[in-house]
Amino acid sequence: NSKSSAAHYGLGQVYLNQARTDKAIAELLVSISQYPDSAPVHIALAKAYEEQGNLSSAISEYQESIRIKPELTLSYLAIADLRNAQGEMELAIAQLRKGLSAIPNNTELRLGIADEYMKTDRFDEAIIEYEAILNRSVNNIEAAYALARALYRKAQHHADSAFISSRDFERATNLIAQTIKL
Repeated sequence: NSKSSAAHYGLGQVYLNQARTDKAIAELLVSISQYPDSAPVHIALAKAYEEQGNLSSAISEYQESIRIKPELTLSYLAIADLRNAQGEMELAIAQLRKGLSAIPNNTELRLGIADEYMKTDRFDEAIIEYEAILNRSVNNIEAAYALARALYRKAQHHADSAFISSRDFERATNLIAQTIKL
């Protein structure tokens, strides 16, 4: 019955806000058993599992919320964050891409993908994502700033590599010269 489910959901939220995670989970599980197709309840349960440190269960609940309501940007972003916490950056990117296929023009998801690329110095891929946002929304300040940052970091990375290469070349030349003298 939906009234009982709503009451358990509300109580679960109260317990979650009070950091009483075990009680929150118990109430939210009762709510889900009565109304299994409630995306908000699955999201609340995911947050409770996350607070508890049970990341795999949190991911499962966010995935369930997406199954029920595929346009939930929050759930895609949350799964990506959890995948990052588990050191699974490629799975984080894959989750954001999955969200983008469900919600094609979603700026938050595209920014998330670009930010993931920046974390691993995949500048060209990040630049493509930032430019795609700006192609749709020229006035997106966040994407414009991020694009400038990506271009700067890419140039800096190339400059650092060139400097290191020139130092290696100089060192190699000196070693060859010393070897010839011997």
